[in-house]
Amino acid sequence: TFFDSPAAWAQPAPDSRPAPAPKPDYEAAKKHYTLAEEAAAKKDWSTAAKEYGIAYDITRDAVLFFKLGNAYQLSGDCTRAVEYYDRYLKEASPSEEYTLDTQNRMHECQSSHAATTSESGQSNGDVSNEVSEVGDSPIAPTLGNDDADDAPQPEGQPSFLDEEVTWQQTAAWTSVGVSVALLSASAVLGLSAKSREEDIDNLIRYTDATGRPAPFNSTVQSRYETLQDEGDQLNSLSMVALGMAGVSTVAAIVFFVLDDSASEESAGLSSVTPTVGNDSFGINAGFSF
Repeated sequence: TFFDSPAAWAQPAPDSRPAPAPKPDYEAAKKHYTLAEEAAAKKDWSTAAKEYGIAYDITRDAVLFFKLGNAYQLSGDCTRAVEYYDRYLKEASPSEEYTLDTQNRMHECQSSHAATTSESGQSNGDVSNEVSEVGDSPIAPTLGNDDADDAPQPEGQPSFLDEEVTWQQTAAWTSVGVSVALLSASAVLGLSAKSREEDIDNLIRYTDATGRPAPFNSTVQSRYETLQDEGDQLNSLSMVALGMAGVSTVAAIVFFVLDDSASEESAGLSSVTPTVGNDSFGINAGFSF
């Protein structure tokens, strides 16, 4: 039989193992981790937390949760700090020394947070001064280890690779949409005005079968005046829509610039509002000092 044949037993068994998962881009992770460390050195904790988070999204190294917790704690956001400290304890399985240190940080953060909520005069910035920075802590992850296991991303956790949409981005893209709609409306109104002009021209050039122009009576006069009034109105509306589209476009540019600018440079700008007058268009900008 087939199974008694030596050739049958020589056939290799099919490989049913799943294909290995692609290795994380550790070079990219190193860049983001370096940016996070540089931001932490400058005490820019918001940027540091974001870059640590991107490094985690790439490597799935749970040790980075400690760095995230520290960055949020120093920024005064104890709620997120405790959340990431807790994930560090559960997923990174730290040694007893670092477990105790993390628990102390959680307790310190929770105590400071409770103190700030009970004392209205104390700000979040005061809380960060009570926390020791990680600096060159041995808890820092070793990025680039090709033998590291890829941990699956916990369900329901946000990805730092997906940047949060800001109100400036929302306002900018809304302004772009408004500009497109107004430009379309302006074009339609302009074509309608052009159509009225052509109707008037046809009315003037009309001749009968003998080549004689139509008599200018009350009906022709009424038709002429109606077409002229409609043409003027449509042309005015077209110009207004075009002007408003220009204002909306400028507003979109301003919002994009605000979103791209550093928080220090745009902190004084409190409001940007497009304005439309009877014969003018512009933007009002308010500043706070």
